[in-house]
Amino acid sequence: MDILISNKAGKQLGDLPKTVQNAIRQIFLELQEKGLEARIDLKKLKGFPDHYRLRVGDYRARFEFEKPDTLKIYWIGKRSKAYND
Repeated sequence: MDILISNKAGKQLGDLPKTVQNAIRQIFLELQEKGLEARIDLKKLKGFPDHYRLRVGDYRARFEFEKPDTLKIYWIGKRSKAYND
């Protein structure tokens, strides 16, 4: 599975503490290897066909499956702002 990250999400990831950045990267690598079978905190977002959110402590990442083998990350940040941007 290919993982694409939008410019916005890349900047947001770079602004996070290093420990959070590493945790998010590790989880996305696990997702890349195992797909939806990975044992991570994922939740499908209501009202969107292929959009999901990933929980990492107080942080969230929102992403979508563009094709069966492509995942696009479009937002990463604090939980309090996860659904307002």
